Amino acid sequence: MDFQLVLVKPEGFDYVESFRETMEVLQESLTALGHGSRIQVNRIDADAIPILFGAHHISPESASRLPPQAIIYNLEQLEPGYPWFQPHYMALLARHRVWDYSISNLQRLALPGRTQPLSLVPFGFAPCLKRIHNLDTPDVDVLFFGIQTERRLTVLRALGDRGLKVVALRNVWGAERDGWIARSKLVLNLHQSAHGKFEWVRILFLLANGKTVVTEVTGDGIPHPALASALCAVAYDGLVDACVALVTDDGRRAELAQRALVAAATSALQARPGIAHAVSALTPADFQATLTRQTRDRHADYREYAEKPALELPFERFAFYLPQFHRCAENDVHWGAGFTEWNNVSRALPRFAGHEQPRLPGELGYYDLAADHVLPRQVALARNYGISGFMFFYYWLEGRPVLELPVRRFRDDPSLELKYFFMWANENWTRRWDGQEAEVLLRQHYSTGDAEAMIRHMVRYFHDPRYLKVGARPVLAVYRADLVPDLAEYRAVWDRVCRENGFGTPYLIMAQAFANDDPRAASFDAAMQYPPHPGLVRRDFAPADIRPTLTAYDSEFCGRVFDYGSKVASELALAERPFRVFRCAFPAWDNSPRRRRGESWTFTNSSPGEFARWVRHLCREEADSPGPLRMVCINAWNEWGEGAYLEPDAHRGYAYLDALYEALGSYRDAQPEVREIACHQSPAPAALSAVMPALPAAAAPGASLRETYIDLVRRSVIGLIHQDPPLAWDGKGLRRYDASDRELGRDWPSQAESMIGNRRMMQLQKAALQVIAENIPGDFIETGVWRGGACILLRAILKAYDIIDRKVWLADSFAGLPPPDEDHYPADRGDTHHEMTVLAVSLDAVKANFERYGLLDDQVGFLVGWFRDTLPTAPLHRLAILRLDGDMYESTMDALNALYKRVSPGGYVIVDDYGYIDSCRQAVEDFRRREGVTEPMEDIDGMGIYWRKAGKGAALK
Repeated sequence: MDFQLVLVKPEGFDYVESFRETMEVLQESLTALGHGSRIQVNRIDADAIPILFGAHHISPESASRLPPQAIIYNLEQLEPGYPWFQPHYMALLARHRVWDYSISNLQRLALPGRTQPLSLVPFGFAPCLKRIHNLDTPDVDVLFFGIQTERRLTVLRALGDRGLKVVALRNVWGAERDGWIARSKLVLNLHQSAHGKFEWVRILFLLANGKTVVTEVTGDGIPHPALASALCAVAYDGLVDACVALVTDDGRRAELAQRALVAAATSALQARPGIAHAVSALTPADFQATLTRQTRDRHADYREYAEKPALELPFERFAFYLPQFHRCAENDVHWGAGFTEWNNVSRALPRFAGHEQPRLPGELGYYDLAADHVLPRQVALARNYGISGFMFFYYWLEGRPVLELPVRRFRDDPSLELKYFFMWANENWTRRWDGQEAEVLLRQHYSTGDAEAMIRHMVRYFHDPRYLKVGARPVLAVYRADLVPDLAEYRAVWDRVCRENGFGTPYLIMAQAFANDDPRAASFDAAMQYPPHPGLVRRDFAPADIRPTLTAYDSEFCGRVFDYGSKVASELALAERPFRVFRCAFPAWDNSPRRRRGESWTFTNSSPGEFARWVRHLCREEADSPGPLRMVCINAWNEWGEGAYLEPDAHRGYAYLDALYEALGSYRDAQPEVREIACHQSPAPAALSAVMPALPAAAAPGASLRETYIDLVRRSVIGLIHQDPPLAWDGKGLRRYDASDRELGRDWPSQAESMIGNRRMMQLQKAALQVIAENIPGDFIETGVWRGGACILLRAILKAYDIIDRKVWLADSFAGLPPPDEDHYPADRGDTHHEMTVLAVSLDAVKANFERYGLLDDQVGFLVGWFRDTLPTAPLHRLAILRLDGDMYESTMDALNALYKRVSPGGYVIVDDYGYIDSCRQAVEDFRRREGVTEPMEDIDGMGIYWRKAGKGAALK
């Protein structure tokens, strides 16, 4: 098996680096056991089983989207009163397999009804722990590292008062901490509270490196005899005396150090056996537990039915509808009496760990579409949760309709207030469910006569006012346009028959399935996505088949398995097409019940949250699409045999319907999610502070293409590549390029697109990457753009990360700065920026700069005019970055007044000339004082500053 060891590390929470020793021991042990493993920070990939360290920092929203096979390695004390004994974390531990170092923790988690396994995985010795070379003449008497509570500080101060050299480290980890350990005579282990547990990780790490340890002992005592002989263990009140005695007793310290090495090598304290036992529990032996969980237990996402207010939306919402759930003569003949799709659905079993099978229906049960109550209830559910219509699959085989009963009953009942249209499902019926696709049961004929007979049969439905039309044109979708031998002939027949019956020519939609993509090639009016078609190999960004990484329950299973979240990401990254396309999403997909012997496709790890994210994206696109028909589609309402259904089931209830309704109702407010783990930062240790990750001045060796591209754009827009000389605007005459001036933005390039210099441009790059990584919602804006260089970089970053739901805004008069309004803004008295023609760069020139970089598109917006006129009514909802470069008091204050309230918590406010122009600095300080803004300002290069708006925990990529 392959594992990924994931460290959940919010910004500013460096203490989680203390988990590194445990992760390294686990990695070394897994490798020795023949498994693949890698350590990652804040990222979960789809190709391995994730084991999470520091999962108590994951936000409740992200916790609900963790893959079901995720393992939580808990190293926290689960006792009432401890910071992480919180409902959201306990709920997370209840939903996932847990590995824990503490028996008492496992006893607390072993609640009645729990279905996920618990494994005791005590921290043990592994060779990788032994890495510190202790100094022969240590110069530190007592070392302590950890959070400095008053209980601990009391002892440390007392040691200092006794004349010892005491070093207390906080937020120091890795090699720096190890260096202090090497310099110390002894290390003091002191509990945070009087009820603290034995700290296995810290103590065994120290003993493995032959260190003398004085540890506080509580009522639980020392858990192993080998450890008891290697430690100086005393009660809290005796710690000071014990340390003083040992510091002066070289022989006793040497004896304890030797015993420490012996204890670490004790067979009962080795890490590998416990890890091997935990890994063995991941084998197919838990098939029965998986089956029980799927058939008996409710998922954490489970939702009850709820009445919803009606939605008024600028587009239709159609769900695909399968009419296969009733008895018909054709199925009786070929599959046995009474066969329906439920026969396949009910026989499904989990084929691999994490496989959500069987799918059990909820409220509607194993329904029969011939029953009177089913269609009305389906329509009522659909309407309640925002669906405006059904797209019925229409079967016309061997010259007659097949499976027509549901749509005929629908047409005959005018009380069913839902729109509908047909998709001609023009494939042969074969024994695909038995893996024998070559055996045709019912053949799809193609001829002029067949075309006319089918459309004349459809006309009776076209007359129904609920049938979807574009003007007078009935809508008709075709599943396999590539199988129709003469589409032009079919279209001519359909057009003629529709006109004869008083309709316009059909509005034809090509399903993008198999080889069908561009509707223009067949004179269709539009295309419709049909996920998971088209073939994944034709995607620029396609999820990988993860079946080889999964634990199989069925040795004959040969299906392909993909991660649902990766599928969503690939769909959100699709480029705009040069023809009309109706976008479509599926809530889940798994056609293994239909393909028991053949290859199937399964998208595992689907969740209502990811589905809602996909739907929101589709809605935003469709709301702005050209008419005459706007429509978002869902595959499907009831494709139970392919795991694609909105109808309530026994496992999640109405969760996907609820997610659909939420997405439809909130699509305008939605922002992209770039992170894969969001970190929950409360309660936060007061001593920790946020630190911006450092980025190199140029792409480092081995940098990715993405990083190299961003680096090249940044260096180009400020002229670091071509090193153009500065403008002579200041009367100093022509000068040569000076690297130090360009670094700090002290010259104005003659050719490059930005004058802000490398330091400020680097800070802007870091800020953009940070808000993307933390999923801070909102667009980017610069007020005062000169030639547009900073915004070109921001657009390049969005492009590099395939982010299509953020926009870069440029606000400028594109005619220079306004004359000073000295009556209203005395601080601008005497300002001469309006006389500097070099600052007046036209809109056309700025757009041309974007075009040269290939970055002028609809994700770049322009607000043309004075800030006081354009910014208050600008079409901006939320901002992740607000960069101010208006120079003057008036321009700076206008931008802050209009836009600061739109900056998201955690977003950046950057001021370009704070340290250079007095009036700009005064405007910032006046605004912050008036609005009570207290977040600290950080200097960039002596000229620019920034601060981050308070109120948001980190959400890390």
